[in-house]
Amino acid sequence: MISDLRRERDRFVAFAFATAHLLIETDSAGIISFAAGSACGLIAGSADDLIGRRIDEFIAARDQLYFQQLMQRIVTAGAVRQMRVRLVGVATGDVEFFLGGCYIDSAAQSLHFALSVAGSDQAAPQQTDDGLSQNEDFTRAARNHLAGGSKDQGLTLLVVDGLARIAATQGSDAVKTAADRIAAFLRSVSIGGDRATTVAPGRYGIIPAPGVTEAEIHQQIDHLLTDAGIPSNVVSFSIAFDKQGLTEADAARALAYSIQRFAETPPAAFSVRSLRDGAQQIIAETTRIIGSFRRVLDENQFDLVFQPIVSMQDGTVHHLEALSRISGVSSIASCMRFAENSGMIQDFDLAVAQKAIENLDSHAARGWYPVVAVNLSARSLQSPIFMGQFQHLIQARADLIHQMMLEITETVAIGDFNVVARIIDGLRRNGHRICIDDVGAGTTSFQSLCDLKVDFLKIDGELVRRAADRGDTTVLSAITRLATATGVQMIAEQIETAEQARMMQSLGIRFGQGYLYGRPATDFTIWRNRFAPHTFHDPQWQPIDRPQRR
Repeated sequence: MISDLRRERDRFVAFAFATAHLLIETDSAGIISFAAGSACGLIAGSADDLIGRRIDEFIAARDQLYFQQLMQRIVTAGAVRQMRVRLVGVATGDVEFFLGGCYIDSAAQSLHFALSVAGSDQAAPQQTDDGLSQNEDFTRAARNHLAGGSKDQGLTLLVVDGLARIAATQGSDAVKTAADRIAAFLRSVSIGGDRATTVAPGRYGIIPAPGVTEAEIHQQIDHLLTDAGIPSNVVSFSIAFDKQGLTEADAARALAYSIQRFAETPPAAFSVRSLRDGAQQIIAETTRIIGSFRRVLDENQFDLVFQPIVSMQDGTVHHLEALSRISGVSSIASCMRFAENSGMIQDFDLAVAQKAIENLDSHAARGWYPVVAVNLSARSLQSPIFMGQFQHLIQARADLIHQMMLEITETVAIGDFNVVARIIDGLRRNGHRICIDDVGAGTTSFQSLCDLKVDFLKIDGELVRRAADRGDTTVLSAITRLATATGVQMIAEQIETAEQARMMQSLGIRFGQGYLYGRPATDFTIWRNRFAPHTFHDPQWQPIDRPQRR
């Protein structure tokens, strides 16, 4: 009998150490009463030397509130599993662990912990000041959760009515204590302890751990708010991962865009009562639009029209810009903003480039080789996957590279100008000329844009109109001086009157684009006779050496 009990004990010990580096038992006050395994650098001695110490002595400062919530959850729920927590090593500083814990009533009210050191390939998501995941990491985790077809609970979004209002009227310090405790609690009930984020002030997103209910979340947050003396209602709703016919990738985009819309919608647009309905409407609308946009791409339901960019001095055409048109869409600008914000712009940019190549190839077969500018979002430019696909597409038609100028849009999305500068440099060395769109629109420093070392800067149309209508040329003059100093040519867009053209020329801007010079057209051969002979690329043209004078 004793032998059987010993074997049973050894078996459970073996199971425990198969999944953990350190086993700890504490009493209800957190005093360590048993420790076995590796000390994991928490102390200089062995695991036995941990006995008699408080377990929270070893918890990193920024995880103290979070660990308190974990302790409470272990007692109330009976167990937690694989939660990230940082402990302080005696020599190494913060060390990240995965912690599992359980509470058994019959075991003298003891808490049992199993800790495993996180590997280098298991780095935690980046955290904000409140300890929650950054939005980008949280969205990525939500996408992975969706793409993996998880059967666990879905994404829950919460509005803690009152936090944002008090912060706006009394300052963020007035709600910091309550906000920090809410953040710690949400971590403690999220999958892995790192699947919660602050979407916007007073708004949170969480992927709850299995078994965590919305009622439990409401109850605990209400309790924390009451303790802080903050009158507030908590409203939540869950996003079920219903793909509704979308691919895994597009369903993930719909999820991410819905979270973004939820964060950006002004509080006044949602009453607490209508929040759930309003948010579900966002999700349904996003899913519908992404499905429609996918059909546009898959069925090639878009066209290209072309508008000339001309020398304002003599009216000759320098190159053409390819502009997208989608049947049934009244505002292509709004459609492109949706594509960029939803993550579908990369697929669209690739489809546009493909269609532009087909168009150029068709005209090349008839002996004409104009230069065409194709729009490429800065969001696409920074995607290694997109750039790989784009390079593959271009390399298959390397003979057309010199005819394809790239016009970079949505430069506000540039995260690292040094990285983008290297990408642009590679594209230029490959033979593309580069233009930056919407310079002066107020979203990106034109000094930063000039540092990208491109060939053209296109001046935003609103800046052109303001200069012509009000005589306000301060910004334009500054851009012109900087562009001239760096050898960059400028294009003024939305030129509609001769007066606007004259003012742009007086500032030193050479090229113009707008209705004054031609509206977008499907057949760009109508401008063939207006091209200056030296502005288009003819692979059969060879220079003739001029004889030397004697």
